[in-house]
Amino acid sequence: MNRLYLTAMSFVLATALCPAVAQEIPKSITTPDRVQSSIGTLEYKDGAPSKETVQRVYDNLDLMHGVESFVNAYQGASTYAIRQGLLDMGVEDNTLVVFSELMDSKSLFLTANTDTPYLWGIIDVSKGPMV
Repeated sequence: MNRLYLTAMSFVLATALCPAVAQEIPKSITTPDRVQSSIGTLEYKDGAPSKETVQRVYDNLDLMHGVESFVNAYQGASTYAIRQGLLDMGVEDNTLVVFSELMDSKSLFLTANTDTPYLWGIIDVSKGPMV
């Protein structure tokens, strides 16, 4: 009787532990073999990118890091150029230049308003705070 019971239990466990036939995976959650993108065609095999796809993505990352570096450095370079322009005009640090007239379309400023009074200056705090 015990032997029959063990055999029946083994059958039940084996049936419960056997993997069932998997249903087909929906296409909506799989990686397609080819993806058209702004950096070209990206190719995959079983969800893994090809060597060319990996290289293309890394090249694009390098480009984006270069663009990011330019965008982040642009403000500092612009501020430096403003200071150099003021020094070239004879305006020393800690001195303000007040524009006596409003800007117009002839002004060489990228985003100047025509109804805002402007002043420029560089405050030098390298020797302590400005009071």
